Amino acid sequence: MNEKKEQNNEFKTDKKLRRLTRVQIIVGILVVLATTAVSGVRYVGNFLFITVSELIFTMVSPLSGTGTDTVSEIVAYCAPLIIIAIVGYTAFFFLSRWVLKRFLRKGNETHITRCRRTVMGLTLAFLLLLPAGWLYIDRVIDLSGYLRSLRDTTTIYEEQFADPLELRPRAENPRNLILIYLESMETTYASPDKGGIQEKNLIPRLTALAEENVNFSFRDGFGGHRAVPGTTWTTGAFFATQSGLPFAFPITNYAEMGRYEKFAGGTTTLGDILRADGYDLSFYMGWELQWGGYDKYTAQHGDYRIYDVYSAQADGTVPEDYYVWWGMEDLYVFEAAKRGIAETAKGDQPFFTIVQTMDTHFPDGYECALCDKSIEPLAARVVDCADRQVADFVEWCMAQDFYENTTIIILGDHPRMDTALVEGVAYSDRPVYNCFIHSAVEPQQSTFNRSCTTVDMFPTIMAAIGYEIPGDRLGIGTDLFSSSPTLAEEMGYAELSAELAKSSPYFTTRFA
Repeated sequence: MNEKKEQNNEFKTDKKLRRLTRVQIIVGILVVLATTAVSGVRYVGNFLFITVSELIFTMVSPLSGTGTDTVSEIVAYCAPLIIIAIVGYTAFFFLSRWVLKRFLRKGNETHITRCRRTVMGLTLAFLLLLPAGWLYIDRVIDLSGYLRSLRDTTTIYEEQFADPLELRPRAENPRNLILIYLESMETTYASPDKGGIQEKNLIPRLTALAEENVNFSFRDGFGGHRAVPGTTWTTGAFFATQSGLPFAFPITNYAEMGRYEKFAGGTTTLGDILRADGYDLSFYMGWELQWGGYDKYTAQHGDYRIYDVYSAQADGTVPEDYYVWWGMEDLYVFEAAKRGIAETAKGDQPFFTIVQTMDTHFPDGYECALCDKSIEPLAARVVDCADRQVADFVEWCMAQDFYENTTIIILGDHPRMDTALVEGVAYSDRPVYNCFIHSAVEPQQSTFNRSCTTVDMFPTIMAAIGYEIPGDRLGIGTDLFSSSPTLAEEMGYAELSAELAKSSPYFTTRFA
């Protein structure tokens, strides 16, 4: 009888120990996941200016095509804390197993029970890291605010959307369009006398181009437009300037576009309109087309002819195994664009060419062979290099025969995402660069002190190449060459931003 009782006690003990082991493993997984989240948010809080939407978009997007330095820097920063959590918890796990085994050998059920309960209590104590981690994450990136915005809804799109498909902008003599997107180009890179914050103007040539041509600024003097929710990262900003709408799709659904047949199938974009009007469309970039859904967008909204890093490998511009940064440096992109535009310009069609850069992407940017090594720090050196390359490209365009009937537009995509060169400056005080060269129309009022945002670029681009914009609005953007007020001017920038941060069932069903 005693032997059977001892066997039952052993069985109960083993069962309780197995349960304890399962609990410890589950808690360990939660601790590592929480530590990973906290370390990632810690990196964001210390080095980046990004929203929760951008963070989620980045996390669920495929790594293919992402700049190698970006990934390695984040991993290097986050790894130590994650390793400490794994090593620390693993040490606790095995130490607790060793202690329990010692008590089991002694066979005292009372002591075994006390030890098991103590280990369970210490194990569950690790779960206190979860609410502590939540509080930290919420303080750094306002996660609760983001969740509230998902619950709150807006009707701004039903009330303010001007459908390009219905309005159908027209142009009697449409111009060629060269549209240059500059990664993370903001006007804070200028010197204080030009409205920037740098000791020395890092973008003197871009500053001069803006002053000599048309620059729309939310302040008095050289500046730019401001980003609003849904336009603060590359894909979002690109989409907004092409459609007059922020990227307000459910982020988790649209982050990996390769899984979906349509990219914003309910929208009519700049490429759609120009393709229908007989334009030849081309796109020059230095990274992989699949990144950020660009393959879907360019195929479905204009059917652009694409030149990317793999095109450069194929035509011998770079070696077959060449791959640096996000693919290849901007200098090769500009060289390819010159060749392509010169060839396209020989045809009878008007042309629309996009050139998109990446060397100025965080962290710090990529130093190419053209960079001035005497300039410090690296981020400033790369911005200075981008300034020179863009100015040289524009100068080349101006010297060509096709320039007589061509408008050149230079846009930053969004403010830079890290704190390099802009530490301490409020996000709303960091305007995105814009410059309209050889526009088909003149502004009807001052281009300064206009509260303008990224969504206003779409109708403004169309007006610049000679299109008449019925009602001066496309999407929710306003033609800045007109005297009509923008939504930011009507509502106020802060209120507009608050509305665009909210979810919209109408947007999801209407434009997806």
